[in-house]
Amino acid sequence: MLKHFTWFKNLQKQPVPTSRDNKREPIINWQADGGNNNFPQQLLANVYNSPVGSAALDLWQEFVEGGGLVESGDVLVNRTQNLNELNALLSADLVFMWGLSFIQKYSPEGLPTVRYHLPFEETRLGKADNIGEIGKIYHNPYYGIPKDFDIKYSKWYYAFNDDPKAVIEQIKQHNIDYLDKKTGMVDPPYPGQAYWFSIERPLARVYPQPFYYSSVNWFQVDSEIQSFHERNIKNNMLLSVLINMYGDPSAPAGPAEAKLLADNGNLDQSDTVGGVMDKQLKSFINEKGGVLINWFQKEDEKTSFEAFPTNSHHDLFIALQKIVADQIAIGTKVPRVLVGIGEGGKLGDTQEILNAVRMMQGRTRRMREILKKVYEKVFKVPDGTIKNINPVNVIPDQVWGSLTAEEQRAYIEDNFDVELIKKEIVNPL
Repeated sequence: MLKHFTWFKNLQKQPVPTSRDNKREPIINWQADGGNNNFPQQLLANVYNSPVGSAALDLWQEFVEGGGLVESGDVLVNRTQNLNELNALLSADLVFMWGLSFIQKYSPEGLPTVRYHLPFEETRLGKADNIGEIGKIYHNPYYGIPKDFDIKYSKWYYAFNDDPKAVIEQIKQHNIDYLDKKTGMVDPPYPGQAYWFSIERPLARVYPQPFYYSSVNWFQVDSEIQSFHERNIKNNMLLSVLINMYGDPSAPAGPAEAKLLADNGNLDQSDTVGGVMDKQLKSFINEKGGVLINWFQKEDEKTSFEAFPTNSHHDLFIALQKIVADQIAIGTKVPRVLVGIGEGGKLGDTQEILNAVRMMQGRTRRMREILKKVYEKVFKVPDGTIKNINPVNVIPDQVWGSLTAEEQRAYIEDNFDVELIKKEIVNPL
């Protein structure tokens, strides 16, 4: 399930069909079937439009980020960020996209100097060589957004390989390959390297497909449910109007229009009675609700409507909302009680909440292990362990307060490293 590429060699991927090649840049498109290099953008749009989906994945990110690193969290990785701050960004990428990336710059001696976060959804892999090695990682903040995309924003970085000898040789070769003989300048200057990691699984060997992808359709349904209610509110709660109008909608709207008909033998739709009526009612239709006009010339042609039983909509959407919330909770592997799914106004059983927190600590441990390895192998910190999130920050006050001092102590000792968190909790018991 997890596959770290070899630490001191270029990134390797399986062969990619030419249909995935980008026509404008030497990159591999990141797309679903029939897509247009916009898989991350489509996926994240579905997540953000779903209240339940967003809450579930935000919870994952909170647990993966944890309480920061045990050691070296305050070490600066660039002029403005320390390792804990970078950890917050990388943990979000790992949860939402099942991958992470950052830029590493080097000194002329081939030693790391600074590191910067590289938003994973904005990266694309360069084309692989004959043996499947990918030598470059591309970045453009507008990949997958056709209306904003401009190739001038694209930048590339060498794939990660921090062996000092290899870096020195790479810098030397870059300065030869990109030397502008007219100006005597290297253009572009040596860009540094991009560390790019993704979690692989069957049928997602090149680019990752996050674990929650099976819930995408439910995210869309969740989004449509709130859109439905929004439209209802704007439409005065399903208020629609039926107008029975006596007359001929094709008749001229007035004397001037009647003269046009007599002179030309035909009349534009906008000059008819029906056309004028449509124009006058357009603002009402757009802002208030639906309008149906029934034109009749005989009394027995007049139409009448019976009110649709709106309570059936109410019951339907309560049931649908519950099904959607359940399915998203299953697909994102989040206990219902932690994303507020349950009886209105109730937090849930105390033991259920405590068990749910314990379960999330276990489910997110694998992602924290990935980050731990990155910090130890790449950042060279002695211990890349990420502290479990402080229980006081996760468990609702009402639940925590309902426990006795003994129960609070036992819960902390069973689920958290007391030595790591006792400095942060001021008299939690």
